Formats: sequence, C-alpha cells, structure tokens
Amino acid sequence: MSTIGLYLLAFLSKALYYYSYAIFFDAILSFVFPTGSNAVVRFLHFITEPVVAPCRALLNAILPATWRWRMRLDFSPLLAMVLLQGISRLVGMAMVALYR
Repeated sequence: MSTIGLYLLAFLSKALYYYSYAIFFDAILSFVFPTGSNAVVRFLHFITEPVVAPCRALLNAILPATWRWRMRLDFSPLLAMVLLQGISRLVGMAMVALYR
C-alpha cells in the first residue's frame, strides 16, 4: 500500500479515537449542563448524537423496560465509545499489517 494510504488509515484511526473522547465529554457535560444551554454542549451533542442514537436504540431493544426505569442512566455513550475504540484499534492493526 502506498504511503498516502497509510497516512489516511492513521488519520482515520486517530479521528475515531478523538471522536470517542468527544462522546465522553458530551456525556460528562450533560450532567453539568442538562438543558444544553451552553454552546459547546450543544455542539458536542450535535456531532456525537448520530453515533450515540443507534447505540441508545440498541440498548433500549436489548434491556427490559424495568431495567431502563430503575437505572435512569444512559449507557449508550459508553457503548459507542467502546465500539469506536475497537474500530480504531482494528484500523491501527490493519495499518501495521499493511506496513510490513
């Protein structure tokens, strides 16, 4: 593979890695600013919601309604972060395999 391809894979890996941190900060800031009155919170929610929403739907389909009512915590950002970190590591491993 060409050097440009390796750089693109490296960029994709890092972008996914940093996007997972954006999800983390969005989840933490949602406790501080629950109404979304801050512009940074609104921006983070805007860029992370396309990934978190399918994870939320998946968790709602898997977990029974009684668990969702009792927990009252949204674990979809955690699931999204784990999936993104896994994809980032897979891309990194593919980079190493292609480099050899």
